[in-house]
Amino acid sequence: MFSHRIYTDMLRGKLAVVIRGADKEEAVRTAEACYAGGIRLLEMAFTNPDAPDIIREVKRRFPKAVVGAGTVLDSETAAQAVAAGAQFIVSPSFQEASARFCHRYDIPYLPGCMTIQEMVTAMEHGVKVVKLFPGSAFTPDFIKNVKQPLPQVSIMPTGGITLENVNDWFAAGAVLAGVGGDITRGAGDGDFAAVRTKAEAFVKQVHG
Repeated sequence: MFSHRIYTDMLRGKLAVVIRGADKEEAVRTAEACYAGGIRLLEMAFTNPDAPDIIREVKRRFPKAVVGAGTVLDSETAAQAVAAGAQFIVSPSFQEASARFCHRYDIPYLPGCMTIQEMVTAMEHGVKVVKLFPGSAFTPDFIKNVKQPLPQVSIMPTGGITLENVNDWFAAGAVLAGVGGDITRGAGDGDFAAVRTKAEAFVKQVHG
C-alpha cells in the first residue's frame, strides 16, 4: 500500500522539516539545503501561495525525498496538494473531511491534536500518526502520560522542537518530530549554508 510505504520512510527518517519561505525561490532553496543536510522528509506549508508549484519543483529536484503539504486547512486544499504530488498531508487541527479524503486515496494524514479526545477521534477516522501541536505548549512527559491510556497512539510533536530537546521527545515516545524555525531560520536572510549546517546537526543528533 502507498501509505504504508510512506509511513515506513517517515518513521525511518524521524525528522520532518516544516518549510514556509517568503516566496517560491526561498522555499525551494530551503528544501535544497535541508536535503543536502540529510533530511528526507520535507513539509511544504500552504501558507506560501506557491505551495503547489513548490511541491512539484521539490519533487522534481529530489525524487528520493518524501514531500508533503503542511498547514492544510480543508479537504479542498488537501486535494490540491495531492494533485501537485504531496505524499502526506499535515494540518494544524483535525478535520473530518480531510481525514476521509486522505483515507480514500491512501494518503498519510497527520492532524494537529492537543487532547486525548482529539487523538481518539483522529484514530477513529484512520489516522496513524497525530501531530502534537503546538509542541511548545507541552513537555516530553506529556507523551509518556498519554501513552499510558493510549499505548497505540503515535505522536509527532511539532513547534518548539530544538537541537537541545529533540531527543528528549523521542525518549518520551515520539515517533517523528516536526522541526521548523530551529533549522530554517537562516533562510530569511539568505543564509542557506546555515540551514544545511543545522539540518546536519539535527540528523547527527537523532541518528548518531
